[in-house]
Amino acid sequence: MSRAVDLFFLFSTEKNFVREKDFVLNLLENLGFSIFERGYLKIPSNAFSPSRKQFNAGLILSYLSQLKKSEVALGITKEDIYFGDLNFVFGLASPTSLLALVSLLRLDPVFYGFPQDEVLYFSRIEKEITHEIGHVFGLLHCNNPLCVMSFSNSVFDVDRKTKDFCQTCLKNFRKKSV
Repeated sequence: MSRAVDLFFLFSTEKNFVREKDFVLNLLENLGFSIFERGYLKIPSNAFSPSRKQFNAGLILSYLSQLKKSEVALGITKEDIYFGDLNFVFGLASPTSLLALVSLLRLDPVFYGFPQDEVLYFSRIEKEITHEIGHVFGLLHCNNPLCVMSFSNSVFDVDRKTKDFCQTCLKNFRKKSV
């Protein structure tokens, strides 16, 4: 039996998720979710920090918690996000609220001044969505640097890990997500 997930595409200015939308839908389906696409939503202005020029991921998750109708909700954005004292985060999840948010901005090689590389970009998206969904179901960061649940402090860490859970994390994910 699959779990239901609400999928939101969040924006402040750019509403274009054409390249990513089908990929995200397929990934969630492969992870065993029934998907309810909830469309495009403007990020609340109070989530933006003018001094940081970034969006507060915690405030965005709070916003999603008010809108979700399914058991799980996932927000995808192309905005730069942060949480707490961290300079940035690729994503954030709440296992208690069953919410996750992933920013695509820093996963795109173009952000770092490199040419567009679709294979690398989508590989990073898959890893980070899988990682945050793992957190939604209670998985913690893994010490295995190849496990998708290993902590990513930089895009190089994202590139180093695989898209898969290690055996221990996979066992725990299956136990908690069924």
